[in-house]
Amino acid sequence: MNRNLFLIIGVFLAIIATILVGNVITIGDKLGELTHQYVEYAFYVVLLLLAGFYLIRPIVKVHRAPEIPVLAVDNGWNARQLRDFAKRLAANCDYISDKKLRDGHRREFLKSVQFHSADTDILRTIISEEMALRMDGSKELNVLGINNRIKEWGKTVFMITAISQNNKFDTLAVLVMNYKLIADIVLASGFRPTKPQMFKLYVKVLTTALITYCTSQVFTDVDGVAPFDFDGGDVADDLGSEVDMDIDVDEGGFGTSIMDSLKKLEIPGVLIGSVMDGCLNALMTLRIGYVTKSYLTEGAGALSGTKNKRRVKRKALKDSFKAMPSVIVNGSSAIGKTASTILTGIFKEGKN
Repeated sequence: MNRNLFLIIGVFLAIIATILVGNVITIGDKLGELTHQYVEYAFYVVLLLLAGFYLIRPIVKVHRAPEIPVLAVDNGWNARQLRDFAKRLAANCDYISDKKLRDGHRREFLKSVQFHSADTDILRTIISEEMALRMDGSKELNVLGINNRIKEWGKTVFMITAISQNNKFDTLAVLVMNYKLIADIVLASGFRPTKPQMFKLYVKVLTTALITYCTSQVFTDVDGVAPFDFDGGDVADDLGSEVDMDIDVDEGGFGTSIMDSLKKLEIPGVLIGSVMDGCLNALMTLRIGYVTKSYLTEGAGALSGTKNKRRVKRKALKDSFKAMPSVIVNGSSAIGKTASTILTGIFKEGKN
């Protein structure tokens, strides 16, 4: 079983590495031919530095964060165990970016814990509120929260892969963004999963990246759709008569001319394929985000055993579908605003 798992992972890594290295060498070789060999070497050095900054650095940050098995309160804990857990939470409040707010929140949290140090019910409530803050965020503390971070990364993946028309770029982009998604969620909680948990999460990211490449190929040749070109010879005439009973709906009629115009409208296949590609990639990214959240809130036991695995994956998929409408709406709105800003700038320049 383990041998097969490592073999599959090795194949995934080899495919991704081949795609990446092949494109880098091709670009570097062209630069060397057009300019000088030193430019080619400089290109490779810059890419290595960027990879170190955007890939290795976030992973190192994740592994340097304090480790905790489960980000949840056990109902069987006594007052001493609850106080110890609260202190560990207080020591890891870096999810609040503003130092002044962070220090103030830590002091208030510890003060409440100390004041109710003997009351297990109130301690459990105080700790639960602190963990809910990390999950849901707070405007007062300028904290986005893990749930909102997952949606934001889903929106980012939707926008990039919907706009991009290159399946290789989509694969690499989703790979990088899912790595950063996991790092962002873990750092936002203040803790990190165990090494086996991280290993499983990263395998999921690699699998998603490969699926992204395959699905991008599928959506490349999607045909265009004419939404108003449906069957029914007398539909146009019926519509015309309903629009205005006094208007002649014969061949030159008002209703007929409208329907003829609408029938000519066709949504390009490229647009449909891009949107479908972006939606699927966003859905898989959201799923990885919610599985990561399960790791943090339930620990390694969340994916131990077939029953637990199915439960966590089913819940992650269900949460992903719930989050998808807002991701699509916000992502489409952001794309529209960006396009509008660009076009406005071009028209202004043209007038000047």
